[in-house]
Amino acid sequence: MSNRKMNAVLFDLDETLMDRRKALDVFINRLIRDYGEAFGLKDRKRIFDIVREADRGGYRAKREVYHDLIRLLRWSGAPSEEQFAGYWRSVYPGCAQPAIGMREVLAFFRHQGIRLGLITNGQSEVQQAKIDILGIRERFDSIIVSEEAGCKKPDAAIFKLALETLGVNPSEAWYVGDHPRNDVYGARQAGLFAVWKQGVHVWDNALSVRPDAVITELTELAPLYLTLNKS
Repeated sequence: MSNRKMNAVLFDLDETLMDRRKALDVFINRLIRDYGEAFGLKDRKRIFDIVREADRGGYRAKREVYHDLIRLLRWSGAPSEEQFAGYWRSVYPGCAQPAIGMREVLAFFRHQGIRLGLITNGQSEVQQAKIDILGIRERFDSIIVSEEAGCKKPDAAIFKLALETLGVNPSEAWYVGDHPRNDVYGARQAGLFAVWKQGVHVWDNALSVRPDAVITELTELAPLYLTLNKS
């Protein structure tokens, strides 16, 4: 793939540019601060374990998370489901934590004259707020959130929409993400060079594709780019 000219790099948000696991831990601390006195369960480590398990990496409806927390934390006088959802939307984005190397890698590609895009699944209010908390909005030429786009990863349509806004062809673009199906499979199906940020999800061997490249940290992207783009 070294002869493949690259004019754009697109990124996933959660667990790629943002360290979602660290963000969730910050959120849990705030949840304990705001509601902990009403928890029948007082073991702090156990509370963390319960919330992390209920959240399941963000791939679970907040309604289900809410009902698990009410039961497992033995939460007396708990807020309503709607109030909990509002609490999550207002508090969680402010807990956003950058992944290692986030700012440096975005600056590197900017310096190379590469156009930058971001594609994320999720609610616009939450995802857009995270982007602002991380302070990276101005780095991007295109930001696509699934709720606004009307389609979500791994649907090739959301990748094509991002490419159109960037004015590049799939063969000229990389996509970097942590999720085997949503990110790697989705990007490959749309014709992009797919970089898998491993370490969060186990690879899904049922998938019909493999990543074009694998990294563990964002700091590995600059050397990868320089290696593949040697003249």
